[in-house]
Amino acid sequence: MSEDKGGFIKHNSKHGDKRVDNDEATIESAEKIAENLDGYFTIDYREDGIYLVIVPHKGYGKKVEFKDVKAHIIDRNIENVDFYDLKEKIYESDIKNEVRIADPQKKQDAKLEIRISEDKMKIYATILPPRGMGKWLDYESLISWLKEKGIIYGIKSKTVENLSRRKKQDGYMLVAEGDKPVNGEDAKIKYNFNKDRKIAPTIMEDGMVDHKNLNLIENVTKGQLLAYKIPPQPGKAGKNVFGEKVEPRPGKDVKISGGRNVEISDDGMSCYAACDGQVVYIRNKIDVLPVFEVQGDVGTSTGNIDFLGSVIVKGNVRGGFRI
Repeated sequence: MSEDKGGFIKHNSKHGDKRVDNDEATIESAEKIAENLDGYFTIDYREDGIYLVIVPHKGYGKKVEFKDVKAHIIDRNIENVDFYDLKEKIYESDIKNEVRIADPQKKQDAKLEIRISEDKMKIYATILPPRGMGKWLDYESLISWLKEKGIIYGIKSKTVENLSRRKKQDGYMLVAEGDKPVNGEDAKIKYNFNKDRKIAPTIMEDGMVDHKNLNLIENVTKGQLLAYKIPPQPGKAGKNVFGEKVEPRPGKDVKISGGRNVEISDDGMSCYAACDGQVVYIRNKIDVLPVFEVQGDVGTSTGNIDFLGSVIVKGNVRGGFRI
């Protein structure tokens, strides 16, 4: 078989050439397609009732399925349909053209049903299908309906538009969302010393470890700033879908806890050492101790003692160590 330049299909045989016009082939193909068509149905609203009109399939086309008919009837909110009888008629091919499935329906336009979150920050909506020859809600109608209900802030126009295009009830969609308030931050205390100080040997510049200097004491001088407060932040107000202001939770205040030999500023925003000594953080309070007491010997357990105040040693100062 070879293709002729004239656009025909040429068959070589000893009985001569057979030509098939392309137009004839197209017509033949279209006729075959027409022999295999899917069935479809429509719902017809009449004065004497609601009718199901079925156009049967042809050849190998798909049949009209009961489940599709039922889903459509439910979406259209048609009442008092005998689905059992209708199912039998569809599967028994008893519907040659049309069948009356319900009494005349009262005309009722589609309705918007909404759910409001407890905090009034979110609105979910779905469309209840119309009855009879009732109309669906378009975008403008949906927006107007929401505003009539006082929903004026955070409307999601794109979602509302998508909702208006859906010709069936298909769950709830988020159509409006407010701005949640941002709660304020609590006050913070910033310490100018290491309140979680631990004994640790000093690391020298050459990387060697000095076990005689254990950083046991943190010295401070009189008037030295020990801690200061960052005040609480008020936060940022939000707005719900009704346009109402939603106040944030303000940040909580905290107090600087000063103990022995610690002076608190008049505004309570900072504290200072009242004398030279060792600063410590004990039982959630800042203390400055003017006397450092060693219960045993000054040695490997204490390291050298470098202190601005008075030192009391109950034991001895071992060789190689100093005060």
